[in-house]
Amino acid sequence: ANELQHTIPNVLGTADTVAQKMTLNNIYTIAKRNVEGQDMLYQSLKLTNNIWVLLELKLQPGNPEATLSLKSRTVEVATCIFQAYESII
Repeated sequence: ANELQHTIPNVLGTADTVAQKMTLNNIYTIAKRNVEGQDMLYQSLKLTNNIWVLLELKLQPGNPEATLSLKSRTVEVATCIFQAYESII
């Protein structure tokens, strides 16, 4: 299982504003969907050592917590990416 989940506290803004913040930090939104009242952002990033990471960010309007799911062949990068998301958001 090359997938890990992380809860991000204190998320401010909408899915669109979060996506804009991430784009400014070289994390790109591939798709955005609304599923049962939750906004799902599907994102990707490439690390400087050529490791690709796919991410799913689940946001629910009115809920300050978001769920981030990470998929990568190298899940050891997860901690750094989770920390980056928390500092950017």
